Amino acid sequence: MQTHSRAASSCAALALIALCTLLSGCSSSSLNATDYDLAARECGDQFLSSLPEGQHVIIDPQLATHEYAPLTLRGVEKKLAQLEDKALGKLAFRVIAKQICEPATNTLRTYQQSSGTEPAQLLSPLMLEKAKRSDSFPDDNYVLILLTRYKDDVQSTSMETTCSPELSAAYPNLPILLSRSTTNNIPQRAQTYLPNPVDEAVLLVARELTAEVAKVEKEKAEAEATQRREQEEQQRIAEAEKKVQEERQKQAFDSAGLMIFITGLIVGILLTLLGLALFRFLRKNNTW
Repeated sequence: MQTHSRAASSCAALALIALCTLLSGCSSSSLNATDYDLAARECGDQFLSSLPEGQHVIIDPQLATHEYAPLTLRGVEKKLAQLEDKALGKLAFRVIAKQICEPATNTLRTYQQSSGTEPAQLLSPLMLEKAKRSDSFPDDNYVLILLTRYKDDVQSTSMETTCSPELSAAYPNLPILLSRSTTNNIPQRAQTYLPNPVDEAVLLVARELTAEVAKVEKEKAEAEATQRREQEEQQRIAEAEKKVQEERQKQAFDSAGLMIFITGLIVGILLTLLGLALFRFLRKNNTW
């Protein structure tokens, strides 16, 4: 009974920390690491301490072994790897599925009911902070898809997606697609698949983000190809102009050479004629 009370208190502490984080703008720097670690141990977050290298789907063991509704996400691992390849390695998907083990009367559920904020939205910065402590977590190109579900309510699955600041900077449309304030946003469409099939909700997010990144990369490649073609065309024109100039210079040189030759020939003929005329004149006057 005392152990259960400590677990409930620690889970409540986790929820309170999460609430403070949300109210302070979800800044991970505002977390109290000691308090968070204590609550995380009681709530079963140790599975985030050491993430397998390259593994895309990480499921809380408590959720994977749920007594009558375990979460498996079969086939998602392979499909996420394929989508990463399609995105040219620009994205690194990580799906974390977390079971919330607090009693129904605790702070997190109370806050959810009063504010309309889904648990995944509230816990996302906390789970991200924990996951980033693992050496295998991608730092600059991660897309974190967090799934949460209350232990006592298998219909309570919620989802939150966030991406790294570097991805937001490189692909400015990603935060817009993930923003819940925009029309027809990705979380809104993914929500239609929850609580089942959860795998389709995850893959919808991954496909949409992959399509956006692939589109931007294609546009970049096309722009670079266009620039290369323009540079090649400019170089071709410059080489053609240079060739024309060289031809003109050659023609001018050839023309000058021909004129010199003709002038020399004429002068030679004139000198020869002049010499013959002088020879005849001297011979005629017996001066030779």
